[in-house]
Amino acid sequence: MSDTYEETIKSRFDDIIKDGPSTNTGLLELTDNMIDWGDAENIIVKYVKSCPLISRPYIELSDDSELGFGDVESIGRFFRLGKTNKKATDTTIGKYGKGGYKAVIAMSDMFELITHIGDKTYTCGTNFRQMERKNTWEPTVPLTSKKNEGHHGSTFKIYFTFNSQSSMTFNMEELKRHIIRGYHDHPKVVQFTFISDDSEDIFAPNNYSPYSENISVKTKYIYPNGKPPATSFL
Repeated sequence: MSDTYEETIKSRFDDIIKDGPSTNTGLLELTDNMIDWGDAENIIVKYVKSCPLISRPYIELSDDSELGFGDVESIGRFFRLGKTNKKATDTTIGKYGKGGYKAVIAMSDMFELITHIGDKTYTCGTNFRQMERKNTWEPTVPLTSKKNEGHHGSTFKIYFTFNSQSSMTFNMEELKRHIIRGYHDHPKVVQFTFISDDSEDIFAPNNYSPYSENISVKTKYIYPNGKPPATSFL
């Protein structure tokens, strides 16, 4: 038979959306990459409930990594599911290059990446619904570069899927709880800045215990014959 049968882009994306990470888990996947690969010490999370240009919520994650994405090859690999990361070892994350991109696909229609590497600033992005219609893995916003004006780090701009449950249920307090649970005992101190509407919350997960509000002390008595001894009164 000469016909070839390959999974369509839409089919692949549908599987990721249905089975992929939740919004909070997906954002943790991205911050893991920022901390472990980018060696970031400060991460800013900005949440806008309604983008004036496209009338939908978006979330923006930025870090202060001196490395940015490291190199141009890493940018291209991010937009390819399953492309092996040759720099990964048994002790690093991201060997198969799936987690970060799957997280973005699961929660958004559109996505933009900006990263500063050396003297260049690179921008790349995509519209996942257009990719489905064209049945292509190629990002709809091709990679471009310009002179870096002294910036560093990377920024992920994630536009939530318009009709998704995450766009209606997401809140920063719940994300903060997940961040604290994920990094409260991390060997590296990382500062997070949460920005939403007119509020700003700056915190380091290491300063919190995710268990303090749920700890309870109970006393249990064990008796040899299963019954408490008779009380005697003098």
